Amino acid sequence: MKSIFFTITKDSSDIFEFVKSLKAAYNEMGTKTDITWDKKDYRISLYSFNDKLYLCEPIEEGTGYTTLNKEQTNQLINWIEEIGFIK
Repeated sequence: MKSIFFTITKDSSDIFEFVKSLKAAYNEMGTKTDITWDKKDYRISLYSFNDKLYLCEPIEEGTGYTTLNKEQTNQLINWIEEIGFIK
């Protein structure tokens, strides 16, 4: 079992960067291009062989991932923005 969690701090820059990466990936979904956003705490990948977004743990942490379609990705972005992490 894998989980996604966010740590609430005075500085929400990590969450802002995560949403920024999600939005960039969302805009590229469906283009059948191999692109990866490799960050300290996560990795987001798109592959040419399908239209899914791969939300992965960092390589040094293991091989866990989940896939999201375009609608699920949009829902995740909206959910994070609605819960008030990003001001």
